[in-house]
Amino acid sequence: MNKDKLIVAQVAFKGVIDLIVNDKVEINDVESTVDEFVNIIMKYQDQTFGNDLPKRNINTGQGMQGNASDKQKAFINTLIKEVESAGYQALSSDAKEKVASPNLSKQDASNLIEILQNPTAHLQKVANETEVKAKPMPDTDDVVPF
Repeated sequence: MNKDKLIVAQVAFKGVIDLIVNDKVEINDVESTVDEFVNIIMKYQDQTFGNDLPKRNINTGQGMQGNASDKQKAFINTLIKEVESAGYQALSSDAKEKVASPNLSKQDASNLIEILQNPTAHLQKVANETEVKAKPMPDTDDVVPF
């Protein structure tokens, strides 16, 4: 069985389970019903639906250059409220400063959104990157141990 057919069979099986739960199909008819659904769906596997339409490039040419959009800023402000309520005040105050900046770039806004969506992972990453540096031991020849 090819991969596409396997995926279709799994989806059909789930559908048949739902039908059994709702008393639409008997449990003895599972295999035949799944096979019937798979055959119906696989008839369409070689047909293209919309793939032959011309692709539209929605990129304006700026990419991640330029200032952050109002939608990005609004989303960041929503995330800041969530982060604050979760107890990450230091992270939220830093984010507030950044979003208030008139020079917040699209890329910086995108990075900030990623951080605010998963603050725990960000703080863990920062902790892992921060090296704890021990003070060098004094030359022991000249130091009395007590």
